[in-house]
Order: sequence, then C-alpha cells, then structure tokens
Amino acid sequence: EIRAAVRLSATPGEYESASIGVFSRVPLRQARLVISELVGPQDARIAASSSEVKITRYIDPMRRWPRIKKHPKPPGYLDPIPSVDMPGGSSQQFWLTLHVPQDATPGSYSGTIELHASGFEPLQLDLALRVLPFRLDEAGPSYFLAGDSYPLDEVAFRESRSHGMNTICIKHGWAKQIVPRYSKGKFRYAADTFDRLQRVVETAQA
Repeated sequence: EIRAAVRLSATPGEYESASIGVFSRVPLRQARLVISELVGPQDARIAASSSEVKITRYIDPMRRWPRIKKHPKPPGYLDPIPSVDMPGGSSQQFWLTLHVPQDATPGSYSGTIELHASGFEPLQLDLALRVLPFRLDEAGPSYFLAGDSYPLDEVAFRESRSHGMNTICIKHGWAKQIVPRYSKGKFRYAADTFDRLQRVVETAQA
C-alpha cells in the first residue's frame, strides 16, 4: 500500500542498510525480497550480488527478565534464510544491506526491490542509491554491547563485525557478578562467572 522509494547514500567501499517492513492481511508463503542490479551514470552498474537481504528474528525476553505481557518481543538477530512464511495479519522486518564497490562511479543509481510470495504477483518498490564523490577514512574503535543470550553470541558478534563494529564491551551486570561476596569469613564468587566471560571473549575473538 505504501509505494515510497527506498533511498540510500554511501561512498565507494561503504555499505548502507535499510529496514523494510512488510504487513499482510492474508498468509504469505515463501515471502522474500529480490534486489535488482543498480544502473547509474554512463551506464555504470552495481551488481545485484552486492546486496544481501536477511530476516529479522525476535526473542522473548520473558525467559531472561520480567516484563509485562503486552510488551513486544524485541529484535534479536538477523537470519540469512532466503524466505519466510508469514501468518495473516502479521508483519515481518527485512534487513537490506547494500555493499557499494570500491570502484563505483559517483552519481545516482536506480533499481528495484520486489516482494515475492508464492501465488501472488510481485510487489515492486523503487530503490535509489546516491554514490558520493569521496571516500571515508578507515574506522577507528567502535564499541558494542555483549548481552547474555549465549546461543546468539556467535551470530551477534558475526553481524556486529560485518557492520563495522570491532571492539567488545562486557555489560555492567557481568562486571558486578565478578566482584566476590564476603560471607562467613570468606570471599565467594559465582560458580560460572569466569566461564561465562571466557565464552564471550573466545567467541568475540573468533
């Protein structure tokens, strides 16, 4: 229903992301986004393979900390599966990342984003990219937060690195747990405190 163009801008060698929300009143099977080749000045091209689309998955924080029942599930991680089934009356977030080649010609590029689903005609949106006429300096340290969803650590770190983050920061709650408690004449540590930190550090290093 909303046919506004998706507009991005980036320098050569940079990536840019866009969040695209899809809502359907009826069930959709194998819903997926297909990104076309981008055509720019003097017939310059950016291949469709320079774009990647992932599905946003959600996690239920009730398993980690209390929340009211009406609180929505927060986004948890990006899943590189090619398509997703959507129940009727539901929404789905797709995450588009466009990697601009190092040798891309500056100027305006145009292409399309198509929403495909089994049994339906594709829905098309315009995709506009402006390649800026300069390059960015190499990024310095960039911090991100390590949570406590152990099964997602590897996925989260991989996605963080691919989006330019290169420094890990352990959350404050863990630092508090490392401090021993003095009880009955002895300093006592939580049994798994250091194991937990070791897992996070090893995963981040990998």
